[in-house]
Amino acid sequence: MWRRFTVTFLFFLLMVLLTACSGNSPGTSGTAMWDSAKWDSSKWTE
Repeated sequence: MWRRFTVTFLFFLLMVLLTACSGNSPGTSGTAMWDSAKWDSSKWTE
């Protein structure tokens, strides 16, 4: 349980950093990656 939570948290943090770096202009790949990260997180937590 904790391992899954840790992996999800690290992945979430990575997506946040990528979004912060590439999300300055709207519609970038960073935004798409952010959306997919939220989808993956919701799937993992079920």
